Amino acid sequence: MRFQLLGPLEVVDEDRPLPVNGSKQRAALGFLLLHVNSVVATSTLLKALWPVEMPTTGRKMLQNAVSGLRQLLSPSGYDSDSTVLLTHAPGYLLRAPSDSVDLNRFHDKVSDGRKKLADGDWLQAASTLREGLALWRGPVLADLVELGIDWPVLTTVRNARLAAIEDYVEAEFACGHYGEVMHELETWVEAEPLRERLCGQLMRALYQNGRQADALGVYRRLRTRMVDGLGLDPGRELQELEQAILNQELAIEPSRPVPAESPRPVEVTALSPKPRREPSGQIAELKWVSVVVVMTRFGHDVRDAGPEHVDAELQHVAATIREETEQLGGIIGGTIGPLWLALFGPVRCREDDATRAVRAALAIRDRLLHPTGRTSTLTTAVAVATGDALVRRHQGDAGEPPMVTGAVLDRCLRLLTRIPDNEVRVCAETRSASDTEIAYANAESHDEGSPAVTVLPRQSQVPSTAPFVGRDRELGMLLGALNQVDTRSRPHLVTVLGEPGIGKSRVIAEFHHATSARARFVTGRCSRFGTPGTLAALADCVRSYSGISEVDSAERANRKLTETVTGLTGDEARSEWLLSHLRGLLGLGTDTEISRDSFPAWRQFLDAASAEEPLVLVIEDLHLGDDLLLDFIDHLTGNAGLFPILVVVTARTELLDRRPTWAGGKAGATTITLDPLSDEDITRLLAILHDGRSTGRALRSFLSHIGGNPLFAGAFARMLPENAAGDGPPVPQLVHRTVASRLDSLPVAAKTVLVDAAVIRSGIRADGVSAVGGQAEDEVSGALEHLERHGLLARVRTREPGVTTYEFRHKLIRDIAYRTIPQAVRADKHQRAATWVELQPGRDALLLEYHRSKSLTAALVPVQRDAEMIPSARVGS
Repeated sequence: MRFQLLGPLEVVDEDRPLPVNGSKQRAALGFLLLHVNSVVATSTLLKALWPVEMPTTGRKMLQNAVSGLRQLLSPSGYDSDSTVLLTHAPGYLLRAPSDSVDLNRFHDKVSDGRKKLADGDWLQAASTLREGLALWRGPVLADLVELGIDWPVLTTVRNARLAAIEDYVEAEFACGHYGEVMHELETWVEAEPLRERLCGQLMRALYQNGRQADALGVYRRLRTRMVDGLGLDPGRELQELEQAILNQELAIEPSRPVPAESPRPVEVTALSPKPRREPSGQIAELKWVSVVVVMTRFGHDVRDAGPEHVDAELQHVAATIREETEQLGGIIGGTIGPLWLALFGPVRCREDDATRAVRAALAIRDRLLHPTGRTSTLTTAVAVATGDALVRRHQGDAGEPPMVTGAVLDRCLRLLTRIPDNEVRVCAETRSASDTEIAYANAESHDEGSPAVTVLPRQSQVPSTAPFVGRDRELGMLLGALNQVDTRSRPHLVTVLGEPGIGKSRVIAEFHHATSARARFVTGRCSRFGTPGTLAALADCVRSYSGISEVDSAERANRKLTETVTGLTGDEARSEWLLSHLRGLLGLGTDTEISRDSFPAWRQFLDAASAEEPLVLVIEDLHLGDDLLLDFIDHLTGNAGLFPILVVVTARTELLDRRPTWAGGKAGATTITLDPLSDEDITRLLAILHDGRSTGRALRSFLSHIGGNPLFAGAFARMLPENAAGDGPPVPQLVHRTVASRLDSLPVAAKTVLVDAAVIRSGIRADGVSAVGGQAEDEVSGALEHLERHGLLARVRTREPGVTTYEFRHKLIRDIAYRTIPQAVRADKHQRAATWVELQPGRDALLLEYHRSKSLTAALVPVQRDAEMIPSARVGS
């Protein structure tokens, strides 16, 4: 039995068409075939049959339709190999051989054709893709579409056909067959006049056949339609193609039919661009980004509403989306009618971009659904997707948004079509990256995304189940600092510095556990999400000491604060003075302005709090803190008063970029830098985390990728069973996000040098990096020193006098930096590296061959999706 969807719906058994009676029965079969061998929920099927309003007998009508289909598909029962329609909670399952459905055969042909296309087998690619397209007999489920069916999945199938057409044309172009497909291209462009890639292909075909004016006419017609209909210009690639045609910069390619038995040519014309650099002043990177698409609709017909009313609503939408996006570190990527695009990570990626995106989506939905002081007339749907993208932005121009392309945008739009009104749904990658901070409901199916429910409340430090390894010296320094504070009754500042995941919070937790009986601990954390108030971390410490919880009302919080201050001072006048400044810090309805004028009051509160027992004031993530907070810590720990306060702050090394002299010159100050753990400590940690089930050889294979980082060790340990004998561990998403965030925190010049150094890989020298990136050698030398200070590179000894050579601290940094380079740019950089190696005295033949082969490989690979950017891709050795 065969099923044909690519045209009118047909069921064929032994070359004899079988009748499918009734529109609802045909529609049910069509929808089940689109999801063949997958369970379709009854509610989903009912909504597909009656998208607007289901009659009261709808369920009974569906049951009758299913019963009729069972008689049609299995008139004499069924066996394990037959086509059968099963009842399978929570709905139905149509089980059939995959190749019995023409849509599946089409997808298989297209997949095979694209593989041949990627391998450079142009002729076979064109033939295979042509066979797949020949399966189409008309629009997908044409008879049901005529009856008014318009399921989102039909759009997906139609777009798959168009993408296959475009790939087929590229394969024909690669064979030099421009004239052979020109008539088909004109027909397809007429049917899809806004399809930019098709239009670009027609322009190229016309140009290759000497019709330059007609090629430019295609561009002008497309631009007119887009400007008039959408208010947009064609994309950058099409604009560049038009300019190339105007300047006659495209080479005329001769027709070159390739016999099937002849060797395939090694050339990339028309399919892959020649190795090139990005336009001057433009930066192109492959990045892991999170995309938010907001769709708003009026809940009623607004044709008769005044323009001012509609404009006011849309202005409110625009302001809400912009405020919530920018507050969480995102940027607005553009808008088309009711669709708004927000991006997290294209300029600077953070390890929590997915969380930021979902928080923004929930805040936008809530504000639009329940506007303050007005009645909502809008419905809202928000989709969030996370994945790899190509990001282009102009260097040094913070005002112009970056240009982002990639499949993640398409996935986000597809997800949006499946979202009910006033819901936020996210893709699987987004949920995986944010489920420790966002509560989710279970989705009905994978394609429909996970509904985001709410932001989880902030939790105190969760005790780690991992062993405490290799930090006894640092713990001893903290214990010694507390002993000194207790003995001398003088304030002391300890700054714990280290890269993300190196164990700063874990050391503090062990310190707290060891000393909780002899000191009072209060903890605050500088917010990643722009919490209102310039001193939120210090406010958290005051709340902690006063017993104020997040759920307390303002009145209850004020009462607890008053009782605490009065108990500490015993002086009504002094208490009122302290309270006026502390209420301003906590945002409890006072007019007192937060400024340096409040420093004496805050210090006296902490002085009084340390009167009976030493006070340990912990501020985590100080590198995120405001300048006013840093100034207050300086003020507090620089005071020569007799009070036992130990201030412990944790921070990344970015703090020293902001304050190079932080804690310098203070008698009561200590800096602890957490270096990577030794290989022995990491091996021991992995063995304990994995209960000793893996061999020493398997554990050792992970060491160079972990780089002494305990957080990374925990992430990799979960992958040991399936990679015990592998040739290189895949990179966990958490690790990839953390390293990419660290690289993006670097100054632009330093990151550029790091990426160019990743091309060289080993034996990194300023002259080599300068040759790869085109920067001045003295600027490169300064950047390499900066990268060494920040623990990304390490200086190595060489026999060559006067030459400074570096290596990457660990391979993970090198490989993730390398994967930010787009393919076309990568090829160019390797070519420059090869030229540099060739000019060196006593050149390294193996290194020269490496760069030459990498240059050729990068140039030949079609740039469709850089699989290396996926966090599960394997890290090279």
